Amino acid sequence: LVPNQVYYLKHRANNAKGASPWSEATKGIATRAQPPERPLAPVRLGDPSTWKSGEVVLKWETPEFYNIPVQHYKVRSATRNDMSDAVEVSIGGDEPKRGQGQDVQRGELMDDGGQTKTPSSPTKRIFNRGSYALTQMKIKGLRPSTIYYFQVQACNQ
Repeated sequence: LVPNQVYYLKHRANNAKGASPWSEATKGIATRAQPPERPLAPVRLGDPSTWKSGEVVLKWETPEFYNIPVQHYKVRSATRNDMSDAVEVSIGGDEPKRGQGQDVQRGELMDDGGQTKTPSSPTKRIFNRGSYALTQMKIKGLRPSTIYYFQVQACNQ
């Protein structure tokens, strides 16, 4: 059975004389909810000759989400490959989250055409429906000549 799916059941009896008529369908029985799968590692976009110091554009694929669409993604950056110093990248004007000794990175959500998506309200982080589920982000505020590692988490609630 598939997670996050409603099934309707009917049953009937069988014996040596044959089968009975089918019962009425149940009201629906749902299978247990399951969070989305882990996205594959993000990839850096753009031709290396166009890359700018201090920023990177990442893209990732939408993972399997089991009938409950991804509502938004969280992106973390770190300078250690074990992600022990990871901090969440803030989106747009959200309050930045600082890690010990780390610079603040800000992300801008982007559509597939590379256009930055901005909130519909400057004071509230309100985006048009589905904007938080975009699968590209421009991250600014990175230190030059520093290796960064990134993780993406899909959220459906």
